[in-house]
Amino acid sequence: MLRHITAAAFCAAGMFFAAGCNGSAKFTCDNLTAGTAVRLQPSENAPTVTVTPFTDMRPYERSGSSLLGMIPLRPYGYAEAGQPENSETFYSISHYDFDAVNDLTAAAAESLRSSNLFSRVEQCKAAGSDTDYVFSATIVACSYKARWFTYCVTYIGAAPFWAIGCPTGSSTVHLRLRFELSERTTGKVLWAQEFDESDYLNHWLYCRYQADMDLLPALMRRAMNLAIIDLKSTGVVSEDALNEARRHSGW
Repeated sequence: MLRHITAAAFCAAGMFFAAGCNGSAKFTCDNLTAGTAVRLQPSENAPTVTVTPFTDMRPYERSGSSLLGMIPLRPYGYAEAGQPENSETFYSISHYDFDAVNDLTAAAAESLRSSNLFSRVEQCKAAGSDTDYVFSATIVACSYKARWFTYCVTYIGAAPFWAIGCPTGSSTVHLRLRFELSERTTGKVLWAQEFDESDYLNHWLYCRYQADMDLLPALMRRAMNLAIIDLKSTGVVSEDALNEARRHSGW
């Protein structure tokens, strides 16, 4: 029996180290408008909006190492990155293809189009269009943390745990955004909301490799869902509010 467990442990360790960090992943907003995305009933008199490029305020931070897992009595090795696209250390990928400003701005615009909250959604570099409102955001955080579980016995000693189905590691993604909606003509901020959430997934020896950053599109979809629901429920972009704004600005 011990011989079989030992063989399984060495096999598990071999599979773990052979897999390593390979390949790359890319942020995509294709699934932002699927499944649980918020969709409202279209309105003929719905206002229009311009989505301007988000402001990136993320710190450039990197810390930790997977090699920390070689130290006995440490429960895991870890790596953290304040800007995942500039990180060289992930759990199971080598690079994340991500342009924080352009990708998240495009994702927001796509979510707003799909929601039917506005009759027209433009994506521009500046608020120079003829839309009623301007939607903008600040990226406060969009970070990644990887953990390689060693169960305090280093990677070699942890192999039996992996072989029987214990997690080999985890990936955590944190997204914090500050949204604003303002009148295009006056610049007056009519609505603001902050989204600040994290999510994680566990990796196993047999699955979830290269899924390190899969949580980011889901977090972005949730951020936009909450923003759309709040914009609708507060009546900021209602027909009455739009007519009142137009009356005061002399449109």
